[in-house]
Amino acid sequence: HPWSNQLPRSRFNPSPALHFSTAPRCTFQPAFTPVLWKDQDTIYCFQNTVIRFRPASLLPRFAHRVFEHFARNGIFSKVARGVGIHHLGADRFSALPCVVPPLPEQHRIVAKIEELFSHLDAAVASLQRAKANLKRYRASVLKSAVEGELTADWRKEHPQAEDGAMLLDRILRERREKWERDQLAKFKEKGKEPPKNWQSKYEAPTHEAGLYDLPSSWAWASTLEVCERVENGNTPPADEMTSGSGDVPFIKVYNLTQDGRLDFTVNPTFVSQETHEERLGRSRILPNDVLMNIVGPPLGKVSLVPDTYPEWNMNQAIVLFRASDVVLSRYLAICLMSDEVLRWITRTAKATAGQFNISVGNSRLLPVPLPPLAEQEQIVLLVEERLSQIDSAEKTIEAELIRSKRLRQSILKRAFEGKLVPQDPNDEPASVLLERIKATRDTERLTASTRPRRAR
Repeated sequence: HPWSNQLPRSRFNPSPALHFSTAPRCTFQPAFTPVLWKDQDTIYCFQNTVIRFRPASLLPRFAHRVFEHFARNGIFSKVARGVGIHHLGADRFSALPCVVPPLPEQHRIVAKIEELFSHLDAAVASLQRAKANLKRYRASVLKSAVEGELTADWRKEHPQAEDGAMLLDRILRERREKWERDQLAKFKEKGKEPPKNWQSKYEAPTHEAGLYDLPSSWAWASTLEVCERVENGNTPPADEMTSGSGDVPFIKVYNLTQDGRLDFTVNPTFVSQETHEERLGRSRILPNDVLMNIVGPPLGKVSLVPDTYPEWNMNQAIVLFRASDVVLSRYLAICLMSDEVLRWITRTAKATAGQFNISVGNSRLLPVPLPPLAEQEQIVLLVEERLSQIDSAEKTIEAELIRSKRLRQSILKRAFEGKLVPQDPNDEPASVLLERIKATRDTERLTASTRPRRAR
């Protein structure tokens, strides 16, 4: 390769060596992560944000674990320099003190670390599988809820006088009657008689075909049909927003979650009461409104607004659904979190430069399975019970994953404090090894200085 002669100091030769990134701009590993070079046949060059270390007094696998200890326990970070992007640098790296046990003890330490890490890796893999299973179980609970399977036995024992179709018909009829009353009031206020066929100007909300078969007492509806309002927000100028405190909380997409909660602990933003009432009056949020992001990825973040504040507001990447009296807010949130609705959302989204956008118009057409109200209450009760169990199990798994990470750090720390394996007085002292290496290097330097130079 032509670089072989141009970059002799920046090559991985076919011999054991370690390399690790010195800055987080390296994409193959996080900053300060050591990697053991194992390719014995190929020569590679490397860039200036990578340090090569070719050990002399240390076994390569032992040195790898030493540097992993430095990375995990913050030793590299303490000596790194830079604002935003930390750089270690070969000089600061070379100045770090490093323990040098006898070679036989290095072998014992590496063997013990790998034995313990093997058990840890198996435990972590088991926890990750359990975590993935919980994610699938969560999706399964939501699916069975919105398809009617979760309440199938309850439904047989509790027939309802007003089924989903009757609920939908009632809300649509009431909504039209209200529109007509409002129109007649406007005509009367202006002193005019209603024109001919004035009722035909009413635009009735509609819904698309259902996504799947429903129980006979359920009906398909659109979010516009079952909600009083479906509206997106707006973003005021930056100087009208404050961080940390203010009059009215202003919700952004990163405050939404994929489990139905609103997390306003993440970078809380506020607007003034004036901005809330005037510039952002159209997007005022009330407790129990349901919010969903319409800009992603990821799509499908849904949150139920708590009563922490009497009113909220939101930016233009979020749409609010204010439930009418035929659908429970918590049930509506369950529907919007289900995979079937998420797939419908994804199909209707428009992709631009890697960003997915859902129109407010399509948000109003989101299909919602509508059961009787009493069954909605039962669904919410059963789903929240199961999701609470899932949340508890996930917290336990996360705690164990954190514990395993700390245990890994502790193992490395004990290893390089001389507390992990017993020491053998018959081992050749490391000082003898270092003296032998020093003598070898002195001889090599002397030989190099007396070697005749080639004539130019």
